[in-house]
Amino acid sequence: MSRRSLYLFLLAIVILLVFIVYLLVFNQTTSSKTPTSQQSTDNQTDSSGALPQSSSENDQPTQSQTNSQLTPTDVAKKFYTWYFSYPKDPLTSRAYKSSPLLTDSFKEIITSQVDSSSPNDPNYDDPVFCKVNKTRNFTVGQETYITNDKTNVMIQNTQDGRNIYKVVLVNSNGQWLISDIICVP
Repeated sequence: MSRRSLYLFLLAIVILLVFIVYLLVFNQTTSSKTPTSQQSTDNQTDSSGALPQSSSENDQPTQSQTNSQLTPTDVAKKFYTWYFSYPKDPLTSRAYKSSPLLTDSFKEIITSQVDSSSPNDPNYDDPVFCKVNKTRNFTVGQETYITNDKTNVMIQNTQDGRNIYKVVLVNSNGQWLISDIICVP
């Protein structure tokens, strides 16, 4: 093999590697910036209709998992999934306080609501996700931007297609955080 052929072969390999890296980076960037129209979970309830159980209490979203590349839809889906799969009550155990997906002000609102009510009261309703709408069969809808730094994401029940929660998110220092969750009657 001549020296020229060797150089051309090496050049072709380098160009191919650059192209592969470009595709990987471009695909990752566009998928994190493009709003998804619908993200559905394929969660099926068991015969009792119980919500999923997490394998451990350490399934709490961590700061490294919530970075600036998560879309508002990703954040809403991640929090909803974690909240309903948590092995204990995330309210009485105060697990929500360590969530990097919530604003500090929303954590304070939740705390004040939890402190002013009793889970043993028959009229008690979850201040985060109203119990009448809890389901494992959900779809996280498309973002509706109010401003560049504020958006709403609807969570729908996949069985009947109705909206069950409106998740309000704000962009804080490049990260989307949940600032309110509104139960849709």
